[in-house]
Amino acid sequence: ALRRSSDAALAEAVRYVVVLAHDLSAARRVAGLLTEPTRSPDGRAMGHAILAHLELGLGRLAASEKELERLEVFDPTTAVEYRALFSVLPHLAVGPEELSSNLEAVERLEPDAVSDHPGECLAIAIHDGLHDILREYLLGLLHARLLDEDGARSHADRLASLGKDAEGRSLADDFAWSLRAWSYWWAGEPDEALFMAERARLEAWNEPLLYSPFRSRVLDRFLRGRLLENTERWKEAESWYASIEEYAAHDAILFAPSLLGLGRIRDRAEDANGAANSFDRLLRLLESADSEFQPLVDETRQRLGITRTRRA
Repeated sequence: ALRRSSDAALAEAVRYVVVLAHDLSAARRVAGLLTEPTRSPDGRAMGHAILAHLELGLGRLAASEKELERLEVFDPTTAVEYRALFSVLPHLAVGPEELSSNLEAVERLEPDAVSDHPGECLAIAIHDGLHDILREYLLGLLHARLLDEDGARSHADRLASLGKDAEGRSLADDFAWSLRAWSYWWAGEPDEALFMAERARLEAWNEPLLYSPFRSRVLDRFLRGRLLENTERWKEAESWYASIEEYAAHDAILFAPSLLGLGRIRDRAEDANGAANSFDRLLRLLESADSEFQPLVDETRQRLGITRTRRA
């Protein structure tokens, strides 16, 4: 029955499996139906984009990159955008050469040349009219990760003039504060980063946030949690970390570090069962992860062992 479903129905099915069941492997099987040759080119592009996020959420970097390469055949702009986004995720060790290569690729993008998707479902047309905003945001994130604070903040300033409607302007404003926050975070100034992060309103429109890691502000919600944890505002931090699993399938790219954050906070609160559950879920999530995730796995195993000892 699923194979006969529309592109929109399949996208929603993937989201439900991720958000309600937290089963990325099952979601991956459903998303794979979107990539079958009988699907439209736009539907197949969406399928490969979702799969790239799910594979990364499972710690399978090589498989994620393969999906981006397949996406590139149908939608080269979106492939460049997602590759750049993945490279700035805070739990991944990405070298300056790769970051610089992604920076150059994003600089070459021509947002005005990207065609919209009239009549398509929202999940496919999710970034129509927003590629100029995404370009500035990604350039700023890459500059911030490369420790170029001035470069990051210049892109934050440029975002102020972007946005074709209320939602676009809200997104651009949030991203501007985000870039300032990330530039301070990577520069080792967490207090300034939190001040900037909390100035973003994060007023995502309801339905669009369900199908995009940009429109769901997942990177910025994670940063908010990390910064609040850093200042020992435990309950607020826990709420932001928990939000990572509540909306979009694409947000799976940050499930692992958010689960680790939840485990740390619950452990500090002497909630041994809650902490153990978070650490155990993280280990199950990354059970087939690539070697790049081994440090995260090792840290989680160590924390889980300590938590179980305390519980005993």
